[in-house]
Amino acid sequence: EARLVAEVREADGQPAALLPYMGMDGHALVVRADGGVFMHLHPAGMASMAAQAQLQEPGPTTAGAAASPADGAPAAGHAGHAGMTMGAVRGAPGTVAFPVAFPSAGVYRVFVQLRRGGAGRGAVETAAFDVTVDG
Repeated sequence: EARLVAEVREADGQPAALLPYMGMDGHALVVRADGGVFMHLHPAGMASMAAQAQLQEPGPTTAGAAASPADGAPAAGHAGHAGMTMGAVRGAPGTVAFPVAFPSAGVYRVFVQLRRGGAGRGAVETAAFDVTVDG
């Protein structure tokens, strides 16, 4: 188990103001290098139903997600959101945390999407980083 934290700062080093994206502070996708694991994560441990199934069923599992409008409004049909509480536990300004349980050792690529606020902003931004999970 791990807690992935995305910290966003402005050019002057100050924490960025974050806006909701599809009803939450952010979203993360975690993909194992061999393609055998694909998880969609939400802040405060709210994983999509497909990601929960990944931890319960053997073999590869994938889940699709509808694209969100550029204004960040919730996307209709976004897998795993129905009936979920969309609020998130707020951390430090400019940060979003994603609890995750990696199902196996390996190298994972993590994609984090969020919306940065402020004057002239509001577009969804994506960052990627790699995580190595030891056995």
